[in-house]
Amino acid sequence: MERQQTVDDVIQFVAKHFKVDPQTLSGSSDLMQVTDADSIDFLELILEMEDVFNTAISDEDAEQLQTIDDVADFVIAHSK
Repeated sequence: MERQQTVDDVIQFVAKHFKVDPQTLSGSSDLMQVTDADSIDFLELILEMEDVFNTAISDEDAEQLQTIDDVADFVIAHSK
């Protein structure tokens, strides 16, 4: 899986989930800063990410996913 394509896919996913313009996001965007996201929003994002990217994300792994780049790297490393 090509990394830049994965980053772009994650950006589109996060933008859709939080209803923000994808042009405002980059690989270094902090997931909790995208909007006024709280821990419930983040949990919903993680659960939806598991389905969209066909990967399992443990609680420990989720704690490490702070930026879009983190998510892209995780998806690449754990793709089923």
